[in-house]
Amino acid sequence: MSNDISSQRRGPLAPERPAPTPQKLRSFELQLPKPGRPLDDFQLPPAATGDLSFGSADLLDEQKLRLRAAAAGAYGAQALADVQTSMKALGNVPEPIAAPVLAQLGDGPGSDMARSISQVLASVGFTAGSPQQRAELVDLLGSVAPGDMVLVALLADNLRLAFNQDSRGATLVDNLDAIANQPLNPAINDASPQDLLHSVMMESISPATQVNQSSYGTCTVTSLEYALAAKQPAEYARLVAGLAGPSGIATMQGGGELDLQPEYYAAHLPNDDRSASEVLFQSATMDFGDGALDYDASTDVNAPQAFGGLTTDQQTQVAARLFNRPYVTWLPAQFNDIISALAVLQQLDGRKLPTPIVVDIKVGDLANPLYHALDFLGAADGEIYFRNPWGAGNFQPMLGITSVDPITGIYSMSYLDFMKRVTGMSIPVGR
Repeated sequence: MSNDISSQRRGPLAPERPAPTPQKLRSFELQLPKPGRPLDDFQLPPAATGDLSFGSADLLDEQKLRLRAAAAGAYGAQALADVQTSMKALGNVPEPIAAPVLAQLGDGPGSDMARSISQVLASVGFTAGSPQQRAELVDLLGSVAPGDMVLVALLADNLRLAFNQDSRGATLVDNLDAIANQPLNPAINDASPQDLLHSVMMESISPATQVNQSSYGTCTVTSLEYALAAKQPAEYARLVAGLAGPSGIATMQGGGELDLQPEYYAAHLPNDDRSASEVLFQSATMDFGDGALDYDASTDVNAPQAFGGLTTDQQTQVAARLFNRPYVTWLPAQFNDIISALAVLQQLDGRKLPTPIVVDIKVGDLANPLYHALDFLGAADGEIYFRNPWGAGNFQPMLGITSVDPITGIYSMSYLDFMKRVTGMSIPVGR
């Protein structure tokens, strides 16, 4: 291994993990009402007397009959309330946008799906939104799988997140809609547009519980992915949309193209529990970051040398392009450099910075360490706090770092351990 810290690559680092556990929203979960009846229960009634008008919406006769029956109370009080709430809200949305949601309501008034639709349309955020925002949320609602309507409800209750803008002026909702409705790149053979829509929504709503590197040595770019999803979610969704689309290309806001890595879909490492969007983003940024080398997403190595990871300087270059901001590589030449860096970090709150500071450290036995990259969060009471790209619930005991919150992947390190283990940082200029 080279003694030049700048050439040390952050590679595979965590011991092999147990079988992945289902990813959850944890504290971000929305408490839904008790489950409704399955769609098969909603047979056509002998008569439908409810007074509803559907305008020119393209609905099946059966769907109209069910909705009129629900409005007449044929499916019970809850179905009646859901249909009344939903029809009132959708009446102020252009018919071509409202029609897919009306059709879903007509498939089963009183079902789980109808309850979720009603909850979105009755949410405080939805009702407080502008007519344009409400129309865009309804459009997204008509594109998601029924099980993901809860995620649209979370977005509707956080309009600042839902309408966060990317570097080109499009919103998170705009880019989610593009993911849902554009043709999927034919190389992607293990995911659907709805899979990608689900994972990007999850990673935008709760990046701390979702973004992880799994069994791949992508800690550098995963740390950047976490920061992008947390600080610029619309930009994150824009890049995923470009990579997943027909061209397989996404241009970063600071310049430079990210390219889909099709070899991953032919074969890849086992125990990879990354989402479809994580695979796209991490593979493309690793390939960009390794410069003239060729990153192989199927084996997680840089050809032809067959080593993994990125150097601190390569990590810095990716950060600058992703966030369109000047970054510098900090490497300690002597111990006093580390003392000075620690003094600066003690004054900062990484969670409030517009762009991330990524810290590279040695973990494990210092005589034979592994190299790892983490997002700096803050410093307090003799500890430096990081967000670890191993992700939620994937704690592996490792010398030098301590798990603080396994749900969100927050770890800490004493000031003394930091001084022993830090090898470099990617730091935004001016912060």
